[in-house]
Amino acid sequence: MLNKSIAYRLSIYISIAVVGVFLAFIIIAFYFNSEILKNNIINKATTVGTQVLMLAEKQLVSTREITSNISEQVVYFAQHDDTEYFIKKLISKYPFINAVHINIDSIVPNINYHNYYFLSDEDSIYFQEGNQFIYHCEHEKRIFDRAISNEVPTWTESFVCKINNKQIVSYYSPIQIQGKDNKLITVGSVISELSLLQLNDSIKNLKIGSKSQFNYAFIVAQDGTYLTHPNKDFILNRNLYVCPSM
Repeated sequence: MLNKSIAYRLSIYISIAVVGVFLAFIIIAFYFNSEILKNNIINKATTVGTQVLMLAEKQLVSTREITSNISEQVVYFAQHDDTEYFIKKLISKYPFINAVHINIDSIVPNINYHNYYFLSDEDSIYFQEGNQFIYHCEHEKRIFDRAISNEVPTWTESFVCKINNKQIVSYYSPIQIQGKDNKLITVGSVISELSLLQLNDSIKNLKIGSKSQFNYAFIVAQDGTYLTHPNKDFILNRNLYVCPSM
């Protein structure tokens, strides 16, 4: 009877030990797999984040370089009445450029038209020239005047262009020529508009995971405003840090 009682207790102890080891194995495996899963998620997010940044940077850098190149060459093309050909060729090559504004001061000689406007609209490029500043969006004058007043290359704040209802951000580059004392004189401005919707569509095409229809990437401004998002109503209207009221 005593031996049977000892055997019974021993079997219970063994069972508890086995269960304990089994539970310990489960817990260790859980944390180990969780750490692997966590690292995989972090690595994947880092990879996708890098792809998004490279894609955005490519368009941002291209817009900046295009604008700078135009500002360096546009006086020559304007004096030879080839501005339309010059700009349309660039816009055709870079579809993310929404519009280009060119304004050359009247002091620059041998130019028939000092102000130019180019707008990319689907498969065509709208062109306008004259001798007065050309504005088509309600926020353009305020935003552009602020950028031009600094006379240094800069990005503007983002805004909606009502002429084709696109969200855009612009880059300003001054037109400068050498004066008599070889100092650079600002004689105009070039402003190129980057379409955030075009950038948004490019980012949406990135494949994220096996169930890409449930995964997406987006870009926000420094203050948390959505600059790109799969839901286009969010762009410039929602903020990452603000929960909308129900």
